[in-house]
Amino acid sequence: MLTYRPKWTGGDEGLKQVARLKRLRILYRIQGCPASDEGIARLRVAIPGLEVQVRGAAKLGIYAWRSLGQEKGC
Repeated sequence: MLTYRPKWTGGDEGLKQVARLKRLRILYRIQGCPASDEGIARLRVAIPGLEVQVRGAAKLGIYAWRSLGQEKGC
């Protein structure tokens, strides 16, 4: 069973935990993440067939506007 660790910081140490997910097929690597290329290579050895996709920085945007006579946004 995997448990949440509030002090988990990712990076190569975190990839050691990800390696436990033997059925993992796709991993999204966010640009700027602290994991090294060597750490990703070790993960690919630990999980044969793993596809690693590089993605841009993750961001969430919320936009509010006034319409239909509403005075307040979200």
